[in-house]
Amino acid sequence: MRLAFKVRVDAALKLVAHARQGHKLPASPLVYRVDDELKNLPSNWKASRRDQAWQIEKIVIPAGEWPNQDYWLSYSADLSLFVMTCGNVDMGVGSLDQRLQTARILDLVDVRSYGLSRCMLHVIEHTKPNEWGYT
Repeated sequence: MRLAFKVRVDAALKLVAHARQGHKLPASPLVYRVDDELKNLPSNWKASRRDQAWQIEKIVIPAGEWPNQDYWLSYSADLSLFVMTCGNVDMGVGSLDQRLQTARILDLVDVRSYGLSRCMLHVIEHTKPNEWGYT
């Protein structure tokens, strides 16, 4: 079970990196469904699609907070899980710790049970966003 989970997570993280590098991947009906789900974000967040990944940016920044905050949402090629990066910061000299990003893994079973919008809102409410642009 652990090996299967690790393989799925590794595949998902490769997909995130692939999408962030600007590679085009074929769209699926799921892409349009996710676009619809993202309409339920709180008003201070905005989502934009980047092929098979979405950048969810904080657009209302309270005084004293870092201005470049976001989450990234992507999904595995077999559609069995979603990956939502959170809590990553690019401050520093580019260590391995920075390269190994943190994320919440949303299994399709849970997404079907709770709904993607509810899962994304839970991540936004209970984690810190990524912060970029320090270095």
